[in-house]
Amino acid sequence: MKKEGAIQEVENRVVKDSNNPVVPAAPVQTVSKKTVWFLVSIIVLLGIALTYLSYLFLGNNKEVVKDNPVENKATTIETSESEGIKEDPTKDWKTYTNEKLGYSFKYPETDLEVIDCPRGSVDTTFIVPSEEKRHFDPCASSGGSFTITKHAKNYKLPSYYYVDYDVKSTSGFLVGTVSSVKYSGTRSNNEPAPIPDSVDLILVPQLESTLQISLGKWTGETSLESKYFEQILSTFRFINADETSDFEAFDVVIRNLFSDVDVSKQSVSRYTFKYPTKDVSSVDMLSDGSSNVSGISIKLNNGVDLNIKPAFEGSSVSYNAVDGKPNVKKISNPNFVEEIFRILGVSNYSYVTGYGEGANGCSHWDPLPLACHMSNAGFNKIGGYEITCNTKDISKVKLCDGIVENLAISVEELK
Repeated sequence: MKKEGAIQEVENRVVKDSNNPVVPAAPVQTVSKKTVWFLVSIIVLLGIALTYLSYLFLGNNKEVVKDNPVENKATTIETSESEGIKEDPTKDWKTYTNEKLGYSFKYPETDLEVIDCPRGSVDTTFIVPSEEKRHFDPCASSGGSFTITKHAKNYKLPSYYYVDYDVKSTSGFLVGTVSSVKYSGTRSNNEPAPIPDSVDLILVPQLESTLQISLGKWTGETSLESKYFEQILSTFRFINADETSDFEAFDVVIRNLFSDVDVSKQSVSRYTFKYPTKDVSSVDMLSDGSSNVSGISIKLNNGVDLNIKPAFEGSSVSYNAVDGKPNVKKISNPNFVEEIFRILGVSNYSYVTGYGEGANGCSHWDPLPLACHMSNAGFNKIGGYEITCNTKDISKVKLCDGIVENLAISVEELK
């Protein structure tokens, strides 16, 4: 019975399975190696193509920036600011040029001004606060903490700087491109005084002179001069030697012959006359009739002599109604203490200062003359000079005018 029941159960399953046939699974398809390598090759080629297209795109963008100056400029400015590159603070400053001494510098004219005070052998330039910011006349008071002074070629710093300020020197200090010597010190005497508490002094050697650049400072004060001192120094430029080659200098040693001083006590000085060479054929020494040198004689190409010699004594010359006013021409040269006038005399032309007419310049005369002038030309604080052009020909005197307009004189006392 059990056997028959088992057989019947098997038959029932067979009938059931025949009514619901089992669907066989789909056979698994295998991919060949050729297909795999083909797909890998396609992917690699696509990668190379994308890389090449990216290179072309970036390359074109770089060319656009390069070829577009506006965009390039903006990029440069942004980079400069990010790297801390500062704009030149002196680019809009005014430039001062001293053609005679061969240098220039820049300064902020909104705060400072430059005033020249020629004083014979010592020319001083003051850099001072602008007129509305100061209450003194630099030339009249010799005031100003920032000065540039011209001295003789072999000028040495006076000893009182070593005594009063105990200055220390630094060689190789550059002013422009010129190697100079800088002295700095603080006043050892603490008593109140109208002199600075500390100083910076720079001696700049030149071809025929020495420039002294000075800054005085007072404790507890920051002046405009001090504020801009370093920046102004950084703008100094000097004319090269070949640019001043059209000038020459002639030295003579002259005894200062003052009549009220004993000859044995009279000093001896070296006079250096600097003049333009364009119309000059030769230069010789003048003598006073004895063996004493009295000045120089510049022989011009037109045959005229221009004589220049120190005048240790002078007088005032007047013109009355009988004489009439003299033939006068104004000559410009900032080295002289006053305006120069060329006067036609009996046998030659002379160059004088102190010319006036009537009450305007001649009020010291009694009776009042038509005109008057000094007998020589006052060269600032180193005295008067007798300057004569030995001709009465108006066409020839013009060469003399050219020399006088550019004449520079320096004096070094020897004993």
